[in-house]
Amino acid sequence: MTFFLPLQLRGARDNTAKQDKSSCKDPIDHSFRDGVMTSEDRFIYCPYPHDQLQEMEAKLAALEKKLKASEEKIEELKMKWKSRVAFTVAADQGGNYGPFDADTTLRYSKKITNNGDAFNMSTGVFTAPVDGVYYFIFFFRSEGKHASGLILCKNDTPIIKSDDTQASYDPADTGGNAVVLKLEKGDEVHMRLPKGNHVWAAERHTTFSGFLIH
Repeated sequence: MTFFLPLQLRGARDNTAKQDKSSCKDPIDHSFRDGVMTSEDRFIYCPYPHDQLQEMEAKLAALEKKLKASEEKIEELKMKWKSRVAFTVAADQGGNYGPFDADTTLRYSKKITNNGDAFNMSTGVFTAPVDGVYYFIFFFRSEGKHASGLILCKNDTPIIKSDDTQASYDPADTGGNAVVLKLEKGDEVHMRLPKGNHVWAAERHTTFSGFLIH
């Protein structure tokens, strides 16, 4: 690649012409034709010396290397930030939640922790931000006069559950379970309240937690 440097105008003719003629190959004649400066008289084009081009190319290569290293560092920091995933939420509907005539995704309205914002408080669904191994645990409390239970689902597929049957002699029940899951980015995990079941959704008795192990 050849670069050209526009030199000074003819104004300082006496001093610059000699320098240009001595340093540039085949310089253009500086004399004005008929007293009129033409476009050919305005500039003398002189290629940079070879060693200067090599120096510029070396500096450009160094800058490109630094830019690539900076981009890699930014991506590394992004991944570290995404890996800080942990949440604990509680169901707070003011009392009994359910039973319903169909399966329902349990929504947890109280946020205790939601590092990484991977748990959607509006939908009750956790979405894995990165591939990895995750740990999930849930608890619930319920009244004994209705069947109770929850199912942890991965992408709508039941994985684990905890439940209790209806019993008039049992004023209250508690249940829970835990699991370690390998998830891919975009996989979803939520708690399902089965048809005909209920939980006590108040006073932070019914909770759902999870975090990224690695």
